[in-house]
Amino acid sequence: MPLYLNHNFVRFAAIALLFGVPLLARAQERYTPPAFNPDEWDCAVRGRVVDDSNKPIAHAMIVLDDVHQVFFSKSDDDGKFVLESHCWQSPSKRILFVTSPFELGAITPIEPPEFRFSKLGPSFSGQPIVLKKGEVLNIGNVHAQVYYSQVVVTLCNSTGQPLFRDDFDWRNIYLRFRGHNHHIVAETSISAENLEIYVRKSDNVIPMHLPEGKWYLEINPLDDKGPWYKSAIPIVVHRSNSPMEITLRMSK
Repeated sequence: MPLYLNHNFVRFAAIALLFGVPLLARAQERYTPPAFNPDEWDCAVRGRVVDDSNKPIAHAMIVLDDVHQVFFSKSDDDGKFVLESHCWQSPSKRILFVTSPFELGAITPIEPPEFRFSKLGPSFSGQPIVLKKGEVLNIGNVHAQVYYSQVVVTLCNSTGQPLFRDDFDWRNIYLRFRGHNHHIVAETSISAENLEIYVRKSDNVIPMHLPEGKWYLEINPLDDKGPWYKSAIPIVVHRSNSPMEITLRMSK
């Protein structure tokens, strides 16, 4: 079963923190076409996620955006997926986003369907589809549109020392990302759960999942009310299964 939310209020990656292990376990199951229930799901899209060599991509992220709600799921070990939805109006126009796997609930500042996401280029725009009530739309093979990699960022000041001291309160940290044209792409805080699980606070290290591209990181230590620390060096993300590490010197 897919999950769905009103994405004006919450981001879908945060659901994993709410549902925990059961969600992750459910994402590994092989999907079968849904049995329609008028009280639950009444339309769906199915297909198979492949890479540029037409090899299946296991556990790819599939996101269905209908403006008011977001439905999402993962592909199985063979790249196959079925993503159920609601079709209160039929036909119903949707945007389908397909990305390489990234860890649900981890620090993923740039994720579909951000309202700025489509402005990053054609590969970020998603694929328009039309769903009809009572039907499963089979789109066959679909290529991952955006590839994610894990990036481990170490934050330093202009002299190469840790940006924040040991007693710094990370709960107020705020992140901003700009694209290659320096336009703002995403702004977000880091949840308390992610601070405890992922951030190595004493070392000023933040591991995150970022899509391929060139990104400029800015950090505000007081939510978005204090001074912004910026790096003149971008984070350049390539397609890779191996984590990349980068040290950024940040200055006001």
